[in-house]
Formats: sequence, structure tokens, C-alpha cells
Amino acid sequence: MLRERIDKYTKEVEKEKNYSKQIIYTTKLEERNKLSKEMHDKIGHTIASSLMHLEATKVVIDKDKNEAKNMINTTIQVLREGMDDIRKTLKIIKPSEEQLGINRVKSIMDDAFSHNSYGYTFNHSGNIDKLTYSHWKCIINNLMEGITNIKKHSTGNSVSLNIEVLNKIVRVSIKDNGDGAVNIKKSIGLKAMEERVIDLGGNISFNGEDGFTIIMILPLS
Repeated sequence: MLRERIDKYTKEVEKEKNYSKQIIYTTKLEERNKLSKEMHDKIGHTIASSLMHLEATKVVIDKDKNEAKNMINTTIQVLREGMDDIRKTLKIIKPSEEQLGINRVKSIMDDAFSHNSYGYTFNHSGNIDKLTYSHWKCIINNLMEGITNIKKHSTGNSVSLNIEVLNKIVRVSIKDNGDGAVNIKKSIGLKAMEERVIDLGGNISFNGEDGFTIIMILPLS
């Protein structure tokens, strides 16, 4: 009885830990996305302002060379400040290798399965560079949810993850080698996975015939 309580508590702690990691990761990506938009707007404003100054300089350059020189210097200063702002923003929003894409996925799989009895394989094919921020956000959040479900329900000891980038879609499959399930009841976690995929115009399926398999199909454009 005590053993069961400890196991249950351990699983709950692990679930909360994974959920916390998921929230932190998603928040960081959303903040970068916001900063990228702000940088885009600032670049547009800087260019528009500089063009306006240069157009005005054309009008006065033959009449007042000193005034024209001052206006050109002002434009140079505006552009320099704009470049400085862009460099600072790029330093903030540039994701480290372990926070995005393949390296992030490998890190998640290692964290989840390297210190227990599970084994795992991870394969990918196609042009991974086609995947956008939105694709990775969906894939990584759903992978973390899938891992939580596997640890909670699976009777197996091995998990495989495959990411296949094709012409117009990316196909992602997560599969364990457990007993599977005849009737799959969509929990809150599975429903959340479904919503993320649908939001991107894709579809997701759950199959319990040969182990438990999650397949996501996401459009690339």
C-alpha cells in the first residue's frame, strides 16, 4: 500500500516537473516571437524616418548646404541607433541550440528516458529547416504530453519518435511497445494535443492496436 502511494506520488511529481518545463519553454518562445515582431516594426519605422529625412535633404541641398549636411548627419545617427537596437534585440531573441528544433527534442528524450528502464530511438528525415516556430512549438509540447502519458500508462520499455518532413507536410509519430489499449479515452492531455494540431490546420490520430501510437500530420504552408 505504501509502495503504491510512493509510486503514485513520484509519477505526479514527474508530471508536474514536465509541465513546468513545458510552460517555461513555451513562454520563452512566445517572448522571442513578440520581440521579433517589435524588431520588424522598429526596422520599418527607422527606414521610413530615414527616407523622409533624405527626401527633405534633396529639397534644401542646393539652397543651404550646411542645413543639408546637418540633415544627413541626423539621418546617419537615426540609422546607427536603429542598427544598435537591432543587434541588441537579436542577441536576446537568438535561441540557443538546445532550446529549439532537433537539439531540444533530443534533450527532452534524454531527460525523460536516460535515467530509467526505458530505451528510445529518435529518427528524422527531410528538410528540417522547413519547420517553423509554430511547428516546433506544437511538436515539442505534444511530445512532452505524450511522454507524460507513456510514463503514466505504458507497460512497455521502449519509445520511438520519428519526424518526417515531406513536400507539403511534416509527419510526426510517437510510439511505445506496450500492450496498447482497445478503447482510447481522450484525457485532457490528449485533447490538448489535438487542439494544438488542429490550430495549425493539421490532424492527429491515436492508435492502441500495437502499443500506443500518436501520429501528427502538420501542413508546411
